[in-house]
Amino acid sequence: MEAKEYFIVVNGGISKCKKRVTNKGIEYFKESSQVKQFVAYEEDIHHSFMQDFIFENKEDAQKSILNNTISPTALKWKEDLDQSILKIYLAGFHVFHPESLTIRTRMINLCEKYGYRGLYPSDNEPIDNLQREEQATMIFYSNEGLIRECDVIVANLNPFRGNEPDSGTVFECGLGYGLGKKLYGYIDNGQSMKERLSADVDKKTGLYKEGMFIEDFNLPLNLMLSIPMTIVVGTLEDCLEKMAEDTAI
Repeated sequence: MEAKEYFIVVNGGISKCKKRVTNKGIEYFKESSQVKQFVAYEEDIHHSFMQDFIFENKEDAQKSILNNTISPTALKWKEDLDQSILKIYLAGFHVFHPESLTIRTRMINLCEKYGYRGLYPSDNEPIDNLQREEQATMIFYSNEGLIRECDVIVANLNPFRGNEPDSGTVFECGLGYGLGKKLYGYIDNGQSMKERLSADVDKKTGLYKEGMFIEDFNLPLNLMLSIPMTIVVGTLEDCLEKMAEDTAI
């Protein structure tokens, strides 16, 4: 008889799982596409606490997050606590690309090439049954969970819808900094902000076209990104190569 399927709120998202009894106790588990099992044991967490995160249907699991009845990021898979492989959160506006799933595969494969595990934003159970605002809430907590899980954030900091990086990506970098994560970013243009935006600066006043000064610290991005992050001029792979060099030291 096949094990009953449940839904578990873990790492900020919702995953299908099954329950079984082993010599270690009761455990909930899932299997990834690589057939690796991810397990959460009841013996590791107080039973009544654990049960708050287990549901018989996806809709009830979603309600628990949307109604703030549980902390979506409180529970983790045991395998996600493994420190032997660096986990990288792949931040950036690539999630808005029409070919996002293809890009996801390429980026994760690149991470594997360098011995890392790539975490792509909002990689959980489908949420098409929810309203738009509810979907946004679910995506937020899912991405927060991945950031808490990761060891390093690697962010695409190229301009998006203007002259600055994607605002969501910037928030994620700030959250990562607050959580003590290592931060890397990659950009196409290594010029300072003043050089990059000089065409729209009034030569007489020194003001940008919006009527304000451009910060001039010889940095390619705002100092709140440039100082705490390792910025690489190049592609994602260039950034991963730099990471590999740094971790080898």
